[in-house]
Amino acid sequence: MLSDDDTGREQSISGFRENAQGFDAYVTTSEYDPINSNNGLTNIAKARAFVESSHPWDPYGAQGAEVDPEVRPASAKPSQRTSLPPQSLRHSR
Repeated sequence: MLSDDDTGREQSISGFRENAQGFDAYVTTSEYDPINSNNGLTNIAKARAFVESSHPWDPYGAQGAEVDPEVRPASAKPSQRTSLPPQSLRHSR
């Protein structure tokens, strides 16, 4: 989730989830490319590393964005969030 501290706007740009085979990680892009996802990772640290190494914030011009150091669950609705979702980035202009 890319969060702009100035406007409060949020954009989903990446994430990961746990399933029976391990963790699946993905980066949201404008077109399909298999390189933008990685399935069956053995732990959450590897899923997070995959997402961070892809720099999914670059197409949004968020240079200098800070990755939230804590992995947090996403809620169904942004208004119900008590914390930032996985892979949250904060960006101020």
